[in-house]
Amino acid sequence: MVARRFSAMVWIALVCIGLLSVSAMLIALAQSPLIVFPLVLIFGALIFGYRALDRARDLARYQHQVVILKQIAQIASAGLEPRALLARVLDTLLETTHAAAGRAWLLETDAMQNIVQRGLFPETFAEPATLAPENAHAQRIDLAARAWDAVRAKGFVEVIRAPLVASDRVIGALDLAARHRGELDRPALDLLTALGATLGPVIENTRAQHRARARQTQIENLYKAGIAVSSQLDLGQVLTLVTERARALVNADAGALCLWDEQSRWLVVGSQSGARDALEIQDAPARRIAQRISLRRVDAEHRDDTCITCTLVRAPFRDTHLQAPLRLGDQVIGCLCVSSARARVFSDGDVELVSGLAAQAAIAIENARAFNRAGNSAIAQERERLAREMHDTLAQILGFVSTKSQATRELLERGRIEMARQQMDQLTQLAQELYADVREVILGLRVAIAPEKSFLVTLEQYVQQYARQCDIDARLIIADDARDVTFAPAVELQLIRIVQESLANVRKHADARRAVVRLARVDGRVEIRIEDDGRGFDPAHIARGEWPQFGLQSMRERAESVGGAFQITSQPNLGTHIIVQIPVGYLGGH
Repeated sequence: MVARRFSAMVWIALVCIGLLSVSAMLIALAQSPLIVFPLVLIFGALIFGYRALDRARDLARYQHQVVILKQIAQIASAGLEPRALLARVLDTLLETTHAAAGRAWLLETDAMQNIVQRGLFPETFAEPATLAPENAHAQRIDLAARAWDAVRAKGFVEVIRAPLVASDRVIGALDLAARHRGELDRPALDLLTALGATLGPVIENTRAQHRARARQTQIENLYKAGIAVSSQLDLGQVLTLVTERARALVNADAGALCLWDEQSRWLVVGSQSGARDALEIQDAPARRIAQRISLRRVDAEHRDDTCITCTLVRAPFRDTHLQAPLRLGDQVIGCLCVSSARARVFSDGDVELVSGLAAQAAIAIENARAFNRAGNSAIAQERERLAREMHDTLAQILGFVSTKSQATRELLERGRIEMARQQMDQLTQLAQELYADVREVILGLRVAIAPEKSFLVTLEQYVQQYARQCDIDARLIIADDARDVTFAPAVELQLIRIVQESLANVRKHADARRAVVRLARVDGRVEIRIEDDGRGFDPAHIARGEWPQFGLQSMRERAESVGGAFQITSQPNLGTHIIVQIPVGYLGGH
């Protein structure tokens, strides 16, 4: 402003000097023609000097703008996110121009949002009207409109605005305000125009990079969630993990997963995560129709009148709700929901994450169900096998008892008392062995038919009962890193049977005083070791009366049937070690 006043004063002075010079020349010409030429030279020198001074001033302005643009170019190259970038730009403009305040806007979800302001209260600047990309030059704002009353009330008299343009699209705007007229002159307009053309592509590229990184993070999170879910074989663990991961993926307050009941009439809550007050009583069915379960989004910006309101979701969670069907082909097996008590908007990325997890969850649930069915089938087959073994064993023993009894009767009839006594001793020993075997089988059956207990509790109880029943110092030692392991039913059954058969062989063949069952994690596997201090044997040459080959082969087959490995190490007089390793992928809880 001062520069413009000085320039006007210079022009007025030159005009006055010119008039005086013309008057002087006319007077001098009347008196002496020779004095005119020096006066003309003086007048021309004054005009030339002012023009040179004006050009120097323009050059200084240009150089000043170049310095500002260089500073802002350095800021733009720093890789800052848009908010931080525009904040630095505004600070630089206010330091290097006559502007007293400024504000930056960015286009967010089809509306201009103020993200940075300097020197004004947030409500002072009016929201920009629609800006045309073809008019990318900075413009002066008419402050006479009522929308700018707050600006005038703060003492501002000039405002200029430049659109931020990228790819022929307006993505934001920059505003500058001054308290004195003339402070935001043509150079300021040119500077703001150049900044709008420069910053627009930078901000758009930064946003594109941010979206790409966010998309990559979403894909990675969905991949990790899918791996975690698909690694489970226990249905309860699958359901719990799905709701926890769904809630975490979209930062929701609550998550729930519903599955059809046995009659496929109602959706019943299978698992819930987060806020416990998000749902009604869990025993109540969610009244929905299978054919109408589809992807729904209800939040601050999306309303779907065709959405069937779930009777389980309470207010205010019902107002911010996202649900995705669990589909296997054309069949809907359930529904995955996430909700928030606070008002928010679920982005398209959130929708993709939940629907993607729902698709993976449907496969994991069906896989767990199939594995559970296989486990139940294995349990039934095991019971049938035990029944056959008991029947065959008892039939064989009873036949042997019948033969011995008949032989004893004949010996007594012949008066051969001593030989009859020997037969009775054999029968007594056989009865004791049979009693021990039957008690052992009954103990094993009791352990196997207790699904409400965890594997570790079941195993510990079995070892304790075995120690009391067989008069052997038997103990269970669980490593700290293995105290949280759980197994699918089929795996648990086979491991229990291996432990039972190993300890049974310790009682029958090892002549041991102590036995130890160890459970630990080793190289990504769960390892079970059954050790005794008995007489041992040579596994390559098993003599009659030592550990039965059929029993060892049976244990090996059991371990391999669930993806495990079986190993036996033993030496005469040094005891025996049975080692079983199960891959982590076969655990029900990990």
